[in-house]
Amino acid sequence: MNKQHIFNYSLKVWLTTSLVAPILITLLRFIRINKLLMSSQSDQYHKFFLRQSGMVIGSLIVLIPLFAVVYYAIIFLSNGTYHSVFINNI
Repeated sequence: MNKQHIFNYSLKVWLTTSLVAPILITLLRFIRINKLLMSSQSDQYHKFFLRQSGMVIGSLIVLIPLFAVVYYAIIFLSNGTYHSVFINNI
């Protein structure tokens, strides 16, 4: 495997992880929050926790794929020069 194959593979793994991880985190948080709310009374702490975790999850879902799109746009708009500079510096 040369450096380009390693770079392409790592980029695919990173992009897949950045798209799948927020969805898994959202599902796990939703299950955990539902168990927490079902097990005890819903007081101010639970409402605050629910609101804060929703904001964090929402920002992850939006920002991580956005960073991936910006990264691919930089590579595409630079006609591969950024890509080749990165590979030559490894």
